[in-house]
Amino acid sequence: MTLIHLVSEQTMQNLLPLLALRPSHVIQICSAGERFTVAARSIETASSEAGVEAKFHSHTLASDCPDVTEVKEALKQLLADAPDAVINLTGGTKLMSIGAFLAADQHATVPILYCDTDRSEFVSIGRAPLPEMPSFGEIASRLTLRIVMAAHGKAPDTWRFDSVSPAASEFGRRSFDLRWNHRKQFDDCQFSRRTRDFFRSDRGRIPSGTGRLTALCEANLLDALPDPVPSAVQDFCRAAGGAGFLAPLENGGWRIAPVAEGQSLRSHVETIANILDGSWLELTVLNLVQRSHLFADAHWSVEPLRNPGGEDNRSFGETDVVCLGLPKGNLHVISCKTKLEKPLEHLEALHERSQNLGGRFARAVLAVLFTRPEQVVELRRWERLLNVTVLMGDEIFQKFAVSGEGAGNPQRSP
Repeated sequence: MTLIHLVSEQTMQNLLPLLALRPSHVIQICSAGERFTVAARSIETASSEAGVEAKFHSHTLASDCPDVTEVKEALKQLLADAPDAVINLTGGTKLMSIGAFLAADQHATVPILYCDTDRSEFVSIGRAPLPEMPSFGEIASRLTLRIVMAAHGKAPDTWRFDSVSPAASEFGRRSFDLRWNHRKQFDDCQFSRRTRDFFRSDRGRIPSGTGRLTALCEANLLDALPDPVPSAVQDFCRAAGGAGFLAPLENGGWRIAPVAEGQSLRSHVETIANILDGSWLELTVLNLVQRSHLFADAHWSVEPLRNPGGEDNRSFGETDVVCLGLPKGNLHVISCKTKLEKPLEHLEALHERSQNLGGRFARAVLAVLFTRPEQVVELRRWERLLNVTVLMGDEIFQKFAVSGEGAGNPQRSP
């Protein structure tokens, strides 16, 4: 089977039918211009990542803004050589779609397909029925983060997609209950400030030098806290120990867990410092997303590899959690903050990143645990203006923990 489709910069409407039909040959009709050539290559890369073995051919039109006649004539020639073709006219401009329809409609045996992403369905609009194919929802459920990002120009071999161990994910689940519902205990002992000083004793930075790092790794973290250590803080340390971030001492204290072979000692210490300070919330959200039936293929700490060979990737840093939303399979880019400084700048950057990673159907989500009263009104206003979903406090749990597994709602603090 041959699939002929119109290429636009929104590539998912091309990719989803391609994955459903699994053609042996794909003809991509592109307007003149580098951005359409790039989009066509991204579709091919994503198709390969999804395991579709098809031969691709690009037919580039003379105009960067083709009219009805130009597209109609081009498609008439292509159909003469590929009478078994299925036409997907979802992409391109309206004029391109009209031209494609007029050409295809002259052939009573040519199926014509429209990919309705809003209604999550493949629609037959020609006289000939579409071939037997999986439903939109079934295809969307097979998508992976690597496939979707590839469709938007982010080649999988230039990005790192981290997963975490079940123990680390469980630590995230336990952390939310402790840090949110028992936050007064953490505030009273100044846990955040004291542990930050414990790890970052060199003018606010992790110390350098093997000797100082080794001494830090052997020190008792609880010595940095006032005695007696609150029970919720002790439980938090036990949870971190279960995840392999801390190791128990004979006197009941906790030290930094031993570094894995081949890992940089300083990097190891910095990772654990970040997790205890605030990155535990990223693991919380990751755990909730993994257990929810509304999301799929969640990854932690998604970032471009060093020297990826793509200029576009260099502007990206680390993204806390990235996953796919169901049933559409669109990208969700989630930023996690225990507290938020410069909220407007952060929301603007988050919205832009989501669009760059996953196109205009991607969703940007900010999960911020603690907010000042005056921030709430500001965040709600900017949420509407910038089209970023903002979750505050236990809204984080309410948004993500909607799974058939029964995650169990944490108790609210009085």
